[in-house]
Amino acid sequence: MSQRLKSCLEFIQREGVVSVFPAKGKRALPSLFRFLHPRSTFSWVWDENGDDKVVKLWWLKNEIAASKKVLYGRFFTNQPVFVSFAKAKELRAQIQRSPLGEVERYILELLEQNSPQTLRMMKRQARLDGRDFLRSEWQKALLKVQKQFLICSLGDSTRESGPMPSTEYVALEHFFDL
Repeated sequence: MSQRLKSCLEFIQREGVVSVFPAKGKRALPSLFRFLHPRSTFSWVWDENGDDKVVKLWWLKNEIAASKKVLYGRFFTNQPVFVSFAKAKELRAQIQRSPLGEVERYILELLEQNSPQTLRMMKRQARLDGRDFLRSEWQKALLKVQKQFLICSLGDSTRESGPMPSTEYVALEHFFDL
């Protein structure tokens, strides 16, 4: 394990909840970007003029998520965060779970049976390939089961290739000892 990965994991353990990239606002979480680059200005630019620190952190994010030493997902807002296991146990105990809809239940059942899986893999198993459920329905369902701390992500998949990286998801109860 690299020293950089180790220090990031220690930071996440210490803080409990950490965003990957800085957010604006008074209630902004501590971020890995600010931890690694305290004097740098953050700019979300992905072209040749962009800051290489942002791209490197994107790949480090996947390494941290794949380490399985912390949880990674969109647990609170649409902002991806890392959560320590200790904080996840605390937050899971406090969550008011709402009933899951058809797509949410289906996603959770698929991941309980076989984790990790990408969204593409889940849709293929459902024999949907984007026909029966709209993409937005699947995205909303993934967000809802993450916000209830039922699933999390292991970062971008190395098992599937395509124009955009596909995120791998796992069922928390069947993948982590929480």
